[in-house]
Amino acid sequence: MDQTTQARIKHLRTRRTVLAKQKLFLESKKRFTALFGGRGAGKSYCACLKALHLAGRFKCTGGFIAPTYPMVNDILLPLWLEIAGPVVEKHNRSSHTSFLLNGSKVMFRSADRPDRLRGLNWTWFGLDEAALVEEYMWLIAIATLRESGRTGVGFLTTTPRGKNHWIYDKFVTTQSPDYASWHIKTNDNLFTSTEFKHMVAREYGVGWFARQELLGEFCEPEGALFKQEWFKVVDPCDVPQDFYYTVRGWDLAATKKDTSDFTVGVKLGITEDGDIYVLDVVRMKSEWPDSRRRIIATAQQDGPECEIKIEDVAFQVVAVQEMRQEPSLFGYSITAAKNKGRDKLSHALPVASRAQAGKVYMVRAAWNSPYLAELCSFTGDGKDHDDQVDATSIAARGFIKPVKSEFMIL
Repeated sequence: MDQTTQARIKHLRTRRTVLAKQKLFLESKKRFTALFGGRGAGKSYCACLKALHLAGRFKCTGGFIAPTYPMVNDILLPLWLEIAGPVVEKHNRSSHTSFLLNGSKVMFRSADRPDRLRGLNWTWFGLDEAALVEEYMWLIAIATLRESGRTGVGFLTTTPRGKNHWIYDKFVTTQSPDYASWHIKTNDNLFTSTEFKHMVAREYGVGWFARQELLGEFCEPEGALFKQEWFKVVDPCDVPQDFYYTVRGWDLAATKKDTSDFTVGVKLGITEDGDIYVLDVVRMKSEWPDSRRRIIATAQQDGPECEIKIEDVAFQVVAVQEMRQEPSLFGYSITAAKNKGRDKLSHALPVASRAQAGKVYMVRAAWNSPYLAELCSFTGDGKDHDDQVDATSIAARGFIKPVKSEFMIL
């Protein structure tokens, strides 16, 4: 490799602004290294810099792995080409391989079929969002580190997923001299906007989940997301009569089998001060025709001033269309609540943070006990019924914003 090419690669490696912990990760001589960080902390960015650092030292072959091919194509590869583009002589999209000016090859692979990595010979590998893959992927990857008779190195970047995980065992519990790791926070990223940092701090504003997703810490769920003492029960006569906004969110079940979920409609009233009143809960097991009739009847009872909101996933998309075509509901506002690919726990956080701040009230009624029982056992693991939680989140989605978080930037 000529000196000009080597200088260009070194320039790319060093011209990027990095934090002290990121620099330690990038320059570490340990066999296996990890960078743990919050959402938007720059983990994938650092992974690309680490890959460039390893591929630029001398002519070699390395592997860059993401949990799925969509994550390779949509996240990892565009970022890599942006950072390493000036020293990438050619990128073959059919083979997912970059050829660098110094003769190195960087192969992009997916973790969804680990055994396809068998037989490969690499000098290094990197695993992005590693908490989303099984330990088997890591074991297969380290067996590739044998190019040219050298024992190579591996690294990973990820947001942690609790202490009961293979990554925690290898990088924290075992304390092997071959392993080293560092933590970075969402707030540490100098290139992420303050607006984004404020937004995620509000959205993730409750307990262990915020520490995991924003601080990059290894946390175990602290039981239920909601606490019963957060909810203030009021008599019907004490409910405000002039709500700024009323909405009923519906979470629909496809069947009425004993093991199926419930169809649930939760009605919320929101004041101008942002207080939430849980006004009514309808809960049933039924096939769609019966559920459809119940939704129509409930909507007529609520009145046209109460918005009807149904999540736009699976068959519920068709339900939204049917409700909009129902003659008896002309003049009603019927909207589809966007899912945005987020999990149930993430969707429930805005209401939970509002409840923790003492700004959620519940009208005294027969449905109070089963409603509170479900909310106060909800952990987001999907093992128990969570339809009332979902319906509440659907009703609040796009309107209710969490209160200030302990992780908010000041």
